[in-house]
Amino acid sequence: MNRSTHFGRKAGALLCALALAFAGPVLASGANFQQIANSGGGVAANGSDGLRVTWGSNSQFQVRLGNVNQVYSTNGTPVSGTMYNSVMLRVDQGASGVRLYHNSDWTTGTPYLRFTQVSQSAFTGTGTYANPYEWTTTLRPSGDTGITMTIRDRYVTPEAWFTRRITLSGMPTSGTTIKLYQNIDTYLQGGDNGPGFSRTSPGNTSGRPDLVGVAKGSQFEALWWEPSSGTPNWDRYFSGDYRFPQLQACNGNNTNSATCAAGSGNLTNVIDTNAGTDNGIAVQWTVPSGASNFVAEYRVTFALTSVDLAKRFAPATINAGGVSTLTFELTNKSTNSTNSINFRDTLPANVVVAPTPNVRTSCPSGGALGTSLPSGMSVTAVAGSGSITVAGASLNGATGNGAQRACQIAVDVTSATVGIHHNTNANIDNTNNLVNLVGDETLTVVQPQLTASKSVVGALAAGQTGAAGDGYFNIGVQNSGSGATSGAIAIADTLPAGFSLVSASSAQGAVNCGTLPATGTVTCSFTPTAPIAAGDSASVRLNVAIAATATGSPVNHVGVAGGGDPDPLPACPAAGNAQCAQTPSPIAVNVSLSLIKTEDPVSSTYTPGTSTVYTLSACNATGPAVANGATLSDPLPNGARLSGPWSCTGTGNGTCPSGGGAAGDAAVNIAGLVLPVGGCINVRVPVQFNPNPSAY
Repeated sequence: MNRSTHFGRKAGALLCALALAFAGPVLASGANFQQIANSGGGVAANGSDGLRVTWGSNSQFQVRLGNVNQVYSTNGTPVSGTMYNSVMLRVDQGASGVRLYHNSDWTTGTPYLRFTQVSQSAFTGTGTYANPYEWTTTLRPSGDTGITMTIRDRYVTPEAWFTRRITLSGMPTSGTTIKLYQNIDTYLQGGDNGPGFSRTSPGNTSGRPDLVGVAKGSQFEALWWEPSSGTPNWDRYFSGDYRFPQLQACNGNNTNSATCAAGSGNLTNVIDTNAGTDNGIAVQWTVPSGASNFVAEYRVTFALTSVDLAKRFAPATINAGGVSTLTFELTNKSTNSTNSINFRDTLPANVVVAPTPNVRTSCPSGGALGTSLPSGMSVTAVAGSGSITVAGASLNGATGNGAQRACQIAVDVTSATVGIHHNTNANIDNTNNLVNLVGDETLTVVQPQLTASKSVVGALAAGQTGAAGDGYFNIGVQNSGSGATSGAIAIADTLPAGFSLVSASSAQGAVNCGTLPATGTVTCSFTPTAPIAAGDSASVRLNVAIAATATGSPVNHVGVAGGGDPDPLPACPAAGNAQCAQTPSPIAVNVSLSLIKTEDPVSSTYTPGTSTVYTLSACNATGPAVANGATLSDPLPNGARLSGPWSCTGTGNGTCPSGGGAAGDAAVNIAGLVLPVGGCINVRVPVQFNPNPSAY
């Protein structure tokens, strides 16, 4: 259909007001060049040779698929004939005016302005994932020369789309509202008309559809946002009369005006499902206020079949050896059923079908997944294999124009290899009656890695009972891996001699150490209330009793394992093994010593030349530790000397040397005393007083 005739029939008086130009392409100033990606493609009737994409330096493009051009006008290219697609930029400075830049061939003059081309890169690439076809064009709005628009187009053969990434830079950060648009005048199966549609894919939480397009018969054309781009989804969208996106970008409605109204310019979010509408598609991003730079990326998609294939992993992140469900989603945008749908997915290296494949489907009608396959449909998914093959699937038609019907095929997969595994468009082959819209779907395999730490909290003391106020051991369990823990964690603590575990606890989960008290190497099971996330930690408290005779600073060793960490429980100490930890355990010896001196017989005066007997009584009444190796020292006053050896006896298991010293000694010094809790020693000291008064 001739676009000038078509426009004249629909627009009437708009013809003069918009000052249409049909003599040739509208180019950015200095833009007169185009490049072709996949120049030998776009011919095969089934689309197996991909798209032949012609990119122009003025941001327009033409796509050939199934040996037919897909963008109006079908005889046009970006530098020859007339084309009706463009990137648009709206610069709204309120009272200072609104400027709308574009390069479409259907309008010229106020309020529509043209871009100026700044530069073009060399055309590069071979069309592979590693080296895609790529071309970059830099444009500048002629009335806002501080702003730069960089358009990078990429294509990988035989994908059914090319990817466009637009970067805006140098934008004013105040006083200006900027909106970015992409619009396309579609032309499917040799005609203009077709119902619009939109689709929101699973996992899209943006609140806007991620696929906006036009369908006709078994074909469709769409703009497609893919979250893996890392850029925001569009804010607004439109699928309807091809003329309206430019008008809406100017005033937010479908009427023409010589000027664009400030504060407007929004696409209407309308999806026109009338099969007789001469449809186009458009999307819009509103640049965040204050941003000087902005990036948008999207895919421009063309398909020869109304059924498209997408896939996803759920969950997209698993622990090593865990299971994820790989779901293939078939979507039919036609009212006609499609049969004999075939495809094979070669899984990424180190991803295989799970031991229990759990094959399910909701085809051909959609709805809940079930384990029964329809007659004629097969799913080959052998446990441990690296591929999934679907043959003979069918999908019922949509309930009406603009509607869609989807069904799913699900298979459980697994991987024991930590890392990010990419399952891309290139993994799909042997297709029939579908278009491969698979993006870069990833399965991330993570694994916890346990690291142990050990410390003493408070003071450990000989004779402690493990009461709440006593010193205790704290075991730290850190997850230094890439994934959260799962299940119980084993803790093996080797207690020093004289130590016994009386209780174990954690504020972050349950601890079971078997029958307590226990000595030696004690193995406990710690089950966190919630998995320990990567980078996080938990702690376990061990309350210990310590023998009253314990002394020194013995070393306490601990090892941890489990929780999804594949490494076994180590025998600690083990040099360099982060699952082992140790700490010195200095033991405080706390005793309650007392010393009492008595005389037999008791006297308050002393006569030179006489003698007497003193008794020294040393006790450890309440401990709690044994006074092991205590000493007793009693220097005698001037004029007093031992009249003979002292003698010592113990009570309550107190021990001491039986005697020592000699007549004439000036002091009593006894070493090696052992005073258990409640034990005493008694020393009898015979003393002679010097008869010479001057000795005192």
